[in-house]
Amino acid sequence: MKHYEGLIILKEAGRQNTVDEVTAMISTQIGEAGGRVHEIEKIGLRDFARVRDKKHASGYYLNVRFEGEAAASGNLHAKLLKLQDVFRVMISNAPAEASPPLKAAEPEAG
Repeated sequence: MKHYEGLIILKEAGRQNTVDEVTAMISTQIGEAGGRVHEIEKIGLRDFARVRDKKHASGYYLNVRFEGEAAASGNLHAKLLKLQDVFRVMISNAPAEASPPLKAAEPEAG
């Protein structure tokens, strides 16, 4: 299984459900796609830098770390966009885990 990181922006205007309810829906969709959620970070409400539609000037940002099959990520993107409270979805490969730092070589005696 591959590791992914998803940035999901929820609608602020006209949102039907609470953030916790939408987070549960997102976790369910990932589970149904054969994935497993590791962490959901609630970044919070942010204003958009560039507003295309005055109805959507800000959104609630979520960062989701999960693992799943590579073929399912495209299908998952479409499923998440169908949720009525989701505004944008961006899924990317998660960065590799940082390896532990190397020990410094000790000076040779002599």
